Amino acid sequence: MTNRGAAFFDLDRTLLRGASGEVFAGAMRMAGLVGNDPIPGERLLYRLFNTIGETLPSMALARQAVSLAKGRSQASVSAAADSVADELCSMVQPFAEAAFASHRAAGRPIVLATTTPYDLVKPFADRL
Repeated sequence: MTNRGAAFFDLDRTLLRGASGEVFAGAMRMAGLVGNDPIPGERLLYRLFNTIGETLPSMALARQAVSLAKGRSQASVSAAADSVADELCSMVQPFAEAAFASHRAAGRPIVLATTTPYDLVKPFADRL
């Protein structure tokens, strides 16, 4: 048996130009799963994350955003995520298509590494 390994790709600021959090938050708002008003300081924290990367405040925001999905219908969360999957695909870095093709040709499974909840990221991952 040949050991082919696997290819792991981080989602935010690696595979994507920028972060997915703001896109997912907008989808949850549009679906009526969370209130229409952003969390205080949310936009500033997303800009900070997109500029310098993960910080303690951005990790706190991510935890708070995940808690907003708690107790919501799985089908509703999945539908909200599906509504923005194409937008996320448009944010994929140019290197990804060739890198994915190379790994697939070598028989390596491709793994999306993210702390984003499964139901939010699955429609995007399926499109990749």
